[in-house]
Amino acid sequence: MLIGLFAGSIAAIVAVLVSLPLHSPLANAFNSLTVALVSLIVGLAAGFFWNRLGENSQRVKYFAAGMAVFFVVVAVVIVIVGDLAFPRLLGFGLPLAVIVFVLVGVFVPLYQRLPTRSAHWYTAALLIAALGMGFGLVTQSDAESGDLALPEPAPRPTASVPPATPAPTQVAAQVPTEEAQAAVPDPTSVPETAAASPTDQPAASPPTSVPAPPPTEAAVSTDPAPALEQSTDAQYLVGEGSEITFTVGEQLTRIPLPIEAVMRSEELSGHINVDGRPSSIQVNLHSLASDEQYRDRYVRSRMFPDHPVATLTVEGVGDLPEQFAGGEEFQHRVDGTLNLNGVDHPMSFDLEVRNDGDVLYILGRTVFSWQQLGIPVPTARSVVWVEDDVDVQVLLEARVP
Repeated sequence: MLIGLFAGSIAAIVAVLVSLPLHSPLANAFNSLTVALVSLIVGLAAGFFWNRLGENSQRVKYFAAGMAVFFVVVAVVIVIVGDLAFPRLLGFGLPLAVIVFVLVGVFVPLYQRLPTRSAHWYTAALLIAALGMGFGLVTQSDAESGDLALPEPAPRPTASVPPATPAPTQVAAQVPTEEAQAAVPDPTSVPETAAASPTDQPAASPPTSVPAPPPTEAAVSTDPAPALEQSTDAQYLVGEGSEITFTVGEQLTRIPLPIEAVMRSEELSGHINVDGRPSSIQVNLHSLASDEQYRDRYVRSRMFPDHPVATLTVEGVGDLPEQFAGGEEFQHRVDGTLNLNGVDHPMSFDLEVRNDGDVLYILGRTVFSWQQLGIPVPTARSVVWVEDDVDVQVLLEARVP
């Protein structure tokens, strides 16, 4: 037993670390704790097999052959289960199975070379580390959630940068002025010079051209603020970069723990007006996808078979705060009408908005119930129950055409 725990603990530590960047097909079922426990089970089975071989001279050869057969059986199970229930299980489970079987196959024979007392301490320490990592990293999977967020704002040019362009003009304008002052006497101190000699008048002409640079400086200087103000009454078109997610809790028959089912789509279109005109957003419901192909098929064929497009219409966004023109993020709320399956339903969204000039970012959140939208609660043989409330998050990236 100690042999199996020793080798299984080493395999568990390595496999848990490797599993974190892999894409788990279902975080509640395939996570760091699952990986650690399965690694320990494989180690115990390998240790038992090693002891059963006794002192056979071909012990290592038989052990390697047995581990190879064991691995093939596990790999076939992963492929079959992945094909039937979890399409991404192959890419997640097969690499981890290779790591576990290789490490267990190597460290089981090596255990015999450790001093007995040291081997016990090593096994205890490794087992604690393996279980600690399994429990501690159980929530660190990379399973996609339905949470969306506004992108980080792009760096804005400061108002002090553009005026640097006409600086040489100012310096150049000052040079002839100083030379003219050195060459021409001050008319206030020597008034008779300017009055007596007409030929001196052309020499005084450079100072008269000196005031020209200020208009040039004003023309060259730019300020980013007016660009934002110019686009505040424009129409924005929704397109690439937009995304919507629907998240609902559910319990499946094959999984003992409740999970969150997340469906998402990037096929959104429409237009947003910020000047009081109606705005309209469309989403292709048949493009919604999750980690379960059966769930995706149910949405297309059972929930929205004849109306694949849902449309949200907002008659007006209301009064916008000063932050909109300044490009600052602010909170807003809109009421609209959702046309779903050919029927209109009232719908309200809490928004986070940021206007970056030619790009408008909007993050909207709302919650609806199946009854509110007239949709029967999803049912299937593999589903025990589904929560009544569905969380919706939509990120819109709209640009000035």
